[in-house]
Amino acid sequence: MHIKSISYLSFTISALTALMLLACGTDDQTTSSDEKVVVVENSELDTEVDTDTEVETEVEAETETETETETETEIEADPLPEEPLREGDAELFGAELTEGTDFIAFDTLIDAPFDYADRTIQTEGIVRANCNKRGCWMELRSPNDPASKRITVRFLDYGFFVPLDSRGALARVEGSAEVGTLSPEEVEYYRNEGYDPGAVNEDGSVTVIQFTATGVEMWNRNED
Repeated sequence: MHIKSISYLSFTISALTALMLLACGTDDQTTSSDEKVVVVENSELDTEVDTDTEVETEVEAETETETETETETEIEADPLPEEPLREGDAELFGAELTEGTDFIAFDTLIDAPFDYADRTIQTEGIVRANCNKRGCWMELRSPNDPASKRITVRFLDYGFFVPLDSRGALARVEGSAEVGTLSPEEVEYYRNEGYDPGAVNEDGSVTVIQFTATGVEMWNRNED
């Protein structure tokens, strides 16, 4: 009888233990559940990182596109000026022009002539007038603006002259520029040779940009 009681008690304890295990679950099951939760959390984190990366990539792509568009617009809005038309080979008067001498655009020179004083430079313009007796001077104006200010070109030591029909030709000159004043007597002298002094000072003198040339290259001269 005593043995039966012990067996019955053991059976009861085993049954209770089984019921508790079923109700609470095993340690393996708990660990598996926790792992599932971690996987879900990591998956959500990866999704957020990928989304942020995609947004940053789209922003960078849009920025690069805008930069390229602005660069193209700036290039199209700032065309280079066209070169003056040259027909045939240049005629040379005086000494040959020196390769490598600084070239200063005509419009730049007349805007700031003092910046280029006492320097050997080259510039070019359209011949709008010249001495009609010997060709001992000529007047240049901008190739881009016939109404621009002018430069009076003389030739070093009267060592050479230009043709009397030089008007309308394109001329490149080498030498030095300065701002000078023609006296009333000089103004009258040059008037007799076809010179138009333009604005005259109160005392009859004229302030001019003068260029002393050592050589002249000329294109498009009308030889008829």
